[in-house]
Amino acid sequence: MAVPSARIGDIMEPPGRLTGRPRTSARPGPGEFPPVRPSGSEPEREIPVAGTAQHGLDLPGGSDQLSGRARRDPPPGLELNLDDEQVQRLAGQQRVPSGDLTLDAEHAVLHGSQIQVEQRGERANIGYWDRSQDWASWTIRVPAPGTYTLTARCAAATGPTEFVVELDGQALSATVPGTTGWDDYAAVNIGTLAVKSAGTHVLRVRPRDPATWKPMNLLAIRMLQSR
Repeated sequence: MAVPSARIGDIMEPPGRLTGRPRTSARPGPGEFPPVRPSGSEPEREIPVAGTAQHGLDLPGGSDQLSGRARRDPPPGLELNLDDEQVQRLAGQQRVPSGDLTLDAEHAVLHGSQIQVEQRGERANIGYWDRSQDWASWTIRVPAPGTYTLTARCAAATGPTEFVVELDGQALSATVPGTTGWDDYAAVNIGTLAVKSAGTHVLRVRPRDPATWKPMNLLAIRMLQSR
């Protein structure tokens, strides 16, 4: 049976499962499942299911064909079989290769009286970093020893500034160029660090020189494992 395509925002709740409500105006015949209707803003559309089904969905990064099975037990609906990449695409995320890490503002631990996470546009950043005594850290889990190349996206509206990244006794200095605004992020090359053991490590970001520190906004740090 052909199944119409639908938008992710109409039918995914939670990501990875397609759900719906059975029609109360129709009774299923012997051996059939009731049609289900996607929850959301278009209640008049119906997705008929019976047994197994193929469903075409528009995912971030391209369309895809997903397979699933109809479920009679409450709540009735269609359970989809998704791999990790499809789940990430449903959530609007790009797949990150194994071993690569993204350290974003929302997962940072902030140290100081003024530094804080703020929302500018669609993504959060570490801002109000005016005081040279304030700093940020992330606890990361590394699956295996390796060498990582670090980059960052930063904004410095009052002029260039310098920071230091510390990990396992290693320290790298980087310079943020002056930008046109606090949400005008520049790509900053930090350098290369060696992680000598698998497991948990703490990465710290501090102002390089308190005497010359100027405020910056930090969007994220990327750690790309050398291959």
